Amino acid sequence: MSRFRPPVFVEKLLGWTALHSGWLSNVTLSLLLAALGWFAVQWRETIWPRFGDETVDWQEMGMDPLQRLSFDLPFIVRHSLPDAVRSIAGPPRPTDEVVILYMDEESARPLGQPAGEQWSRAIHARLLNVLAQDSARSVLFDIVFDSESTEDPVFAEALAKNGHAFLGATFTINTEKPLTPEEAERFLQLGFASEQLSRRSRPLYKAAQGWGLLTFRPVDSDYGVRRLFVGKPRPGLDDWPAATWQMSQSLGAKLLEGDETRFARRWINYYGPARRIESISYYRALVKDGGMSPGFFKDKIVIVGARSQLGSGAKKLLDEFSTPWSRFRNRTYTTGAEIHATILLNLLHHDWLNRVPLAVERWSVVLLGLALGALRWLRPWRAVVVASVTALGIFTAACLLQWHARLWGNWVVPVLLQIPLATVLAIASRYYLEERRKRKLRSAFGFYLSPELAEEIAERNFTLAPGGEKVVATMVFTDLEGFTTLSEKLGDSARLGQVLTEYFTRTTDEILAQKGTVIKFIGDAVFAAWGAPLPQPDHAERADRAAWRRAQVSQMEVPIGQPDGTTQTVRVRTRIGIHTGEALAGNLGSARRFDYTLIGDAVNFAARLESANKYAGTSILLSEDTAQCLGGKFLLRRLGAFKVKGKDRAVVIHELLGEDPSARPLWLDRFDVALAAWIKGDLATAREGFEAAKTARGGQDGPAEFYLNQFEHAKFSPNWNGDVVLEGK
Repeated sequence: MSRFRPPVFVEKLLGWTALHSGWLSNVTLSLLLAALGWFAVQWRETIWPRFGDETVDWQEMGMDPLQRLSFDLPFIVRHSLPDAVRSIAGPPRPTDEVVILYMDEESARPLGQPAGEQWSRAIHARLLNVLAQDSARSVLFDIVFDSESTEDPVFAEALAKNGHAFLGATFTINTEKPLTPEEAERFLQLGFASEQLSRRSRPLYKAAQGWGLLTFRPVDSDYGVRRLFVGKPRPGLDDWPAATWQMSQSLGAKLLEGDETRFARRWINYYGPARRIESISYYRALVKDGGMSPGFFKDKIVIVGARSQLGSGAKKLLDEFSTPWSRFRNRTYTTGAEIHATILLNLLHHDWLNRVPLAVERWSVVLLGLALGALRWLRPWRAVVVASVTALGIFTAACLLQWHARLWGNWVVPVLLQIPLATVLAIASRYYLEERRKRKLRSAFGFYLSPELAEEIAERNFTLAPGGEKVVATMVFTDLEGFTTLSEKLGDSARLGQVLTEYFTRTTDEILAQKGTVIKFIGDAVFAAWGAPLPQPDHAERADRAAWRRAQVSQMEVPIGQPDGTTQTVRVRTRIGIHTGEALAGNLGSARRFDYTLIGDAVNFAARLESANKYAGTSILLSEDTAQCLGGKFLLRRLGAFKVKGKDRAVVIHELLGEDPSARPLWLDRFDVALAAWIKGDLATAREGFEAAKTARGGQDGPAEFYLNQFEHAKFSPNWNGDVVLEGK
């Protein structure tokens, strides 16, 4: 199975984090996320743009991509909500008090207006007369009348007669050469002070109730209009007001005109995508069959504008702009006239948007970044859940704040930058630490277990911390019989080491084949266990099977050269003790050195059973507890109750004779009869039975000989129970 492995540089970073795990790495991650949020919120202020010798206020420039997304998405979500939950966004503001008349190609033909030329001002005069007769509330021409015309007197008379008409103006930038469209867009974003009003037809502007700028500034790099422009302040000179500002004042909007309040930063609160505000073609207001019923314009604000462009030339830009819906609606743009209508409604009803103070945004992302470092302590799926819920909560709060409190902030920084990065780093860190933990576990248990079991240990929630837990396991001790004699006669430590290596290899192979744990080597002995560190329901069966198969290959004949040139052969074999019981298993070494082992009375008893083999003349002894766990699956011989050193009472022990319980030999029945007589105190019958069992096995049977030797000092008494006391270890 392949394992996660990050890139080298990430692995080094995570490695350092792992080596300095705990609060230090957590603080490092938190500070990184906080710094990222702080920079992302005010990166323009950090870089501080300069153009030539002029420094530009970063908030006077167009929005960066993150700000634009933060501003746009709540509008789109509100408009896309299902009907069942749309009420949570609040009802949209009605826009029926404004209507837009478009000078488009559809109107040019029936009105006899030549294509590509300035519209006849006599036509505008006719329109004003119609609107005055229909009691229109006010009219704004989204047009710059920057030239003189023979029709000006007629138009001026209509302007004066209407009494509520406003005209538009623009300003130009002093440059030595014409601007390209790209340069013009750039200057719109930057807002240099070297500007002057465009030329205006004095008779017309004098006859109108007022005039104002038709400019949008700043214009974002996606040609979007999001800032509500109310005019251009000119310190020491008369300010240039926006046309919508002038018109809103005339219509009774209660707005303070002090510089600090008037030119405060406001953002447009859009009511919907393009054509949300009612619009009709210009000609329909003038021709009899245009479909406009009498009184249609009564008490309405009329904005007259072009549907295509203000004019032609390098200094003119298309009069269509990007809005929040342009991002996801096939790049559908909104006309300048409709944006002016939206701004006018914002000013009349005081429902423009304000931005959360920059200081609040800074500290919010900093505090959130510091808190996100805690994701590192969570498991990956929990970190993802917490991060997702946090991001969803911030996004929901941002939408509700914009919908109901008319406040927006740069919430995309935490949602799309800080939280995803924190989640990725937290998960990567956890995976790296987990992989590092698994490698340590594989390395640590590689000395004790088979590679398959070591891998399984690594995949579990296992700890290397000092300490242990109580488990029920089967412990096995082995010992090399005749090792002391072999050492004396061999006289060569190198040769002795080879013998031990061969013995340990054979023993270990059988233990690992049955998925046992090699706990440790003690001199010429081996301590193994089943049921720890991994639980094994059949631990007793596996232990007995490994013991039996090891005993079958335990005979070793070691040739030893003699001084006279002859060779003496020393035969050695394995003795094994098996016991099942409760023990404490775990890292019982130190904080600096890992040492997995088992301790407890059950472990000591298994060792005593191994030693008891030399008294009983057997190879494999197991306890009654182990025998009960086998469920009759092995061939056993009950040897009686023995009181080993360290035990207060005698315990029943058995000899392992094979893996097939059906292959029961006849001599075993004779031994069982003799043992039963011994327990009852019928010593004569017992002696006869043990002799018969020994004879049946060719004159050699360790347990029978052991009991025959007991008759030398065995005396029947009323307290007789047949228990055998082993004085030695």
